[in-house]
Parts: sequence; C-alpha cells; structure tokens
Amino acid sequence: MAVIAVAKAVRTVGGKRAFNSVLCDFIAVLSYLSVAIFDEAALRKAAGNPRGCQPLQLPDIRRLEQLPDPKDILYELLCKASGLTGRRLKQFSVNERVHRLAELIDDFSPLRALSAFQLLETEIQQVIKTQGWCS
Repeated sequence: MAVIAVAKAVRTVGGKRAFNSVLCDFIAVLSYLSVAIFDEAALRKAAGNPRGCQPLQLPDIRRLEQLPDPKDILYELLCKASGLTGRRLKQFSVNERVHRLAELIDDFSPLRALSAFQLLETEIQQVIKTQGWCS
C-alpha cells in the first residue's frame, strides 16, 4: 500500500496531530525533491491556470533522478504553466505553488520506478510503524 494512502487512512481513523505533521512533512519533502514534475494537470492547476495551453516540456519520469537541478525545473514549469508575464509573473509565489502542487497529486505510484522514492517510502513506512500510527 502506498504511504500516502496509509497516511490518509490513519489520519481519518486516528486523527493524531503528530501524524498530520509528519504527513505534511512527507508532502513537503516530495515537493522539494521536485518529484511532482510528472503530473501536468496538477502543475497547471497549482499554477492557477488549469486550462492553460502553454506547451510544457515535462522531463521523462525515469530521468528525474538524473536532473542536475529538478527544483529549478519545477519552478520554471510552474511559472510557464501560470501563463503570467511581466509584473504579475514577478509577483507569482512559486514556493506557495509548490506546496499547492503536492496537495493536488493523489497518485504518486508512477514514482515507484525511482530508487529515491522507494527509499523515502520505506523510511516513511518505518516511521509510521515505529510511532504506532498504523495498526
């Protein structure tokens, strides 16, 4: 079972504040690792332009771990997806949008092909088990 699915289930059943904090940290880690680059619809929605038609060149998911600076690529994609220019683009809060992007992605399963994601998922499962947040 995906960590995110376990996390949602435990949050609704257990309602522990500590778990919610770890879940938020987990999502933040995912977004800062820039693994959210794979979901174009979520990128556009997070950028505030869900019906945008600007062409976005998303990197191949199998090569995400090889990108020299995926965070910069993610930021550029969000700016491009917003469709904003000039002053409005300068006022565009990319950091805020990155967090929104992590909230919008429901299915992280395509990332299981990445060794870094597999390691992160294993570590999160260990924390959940160690803290007794899942029965």
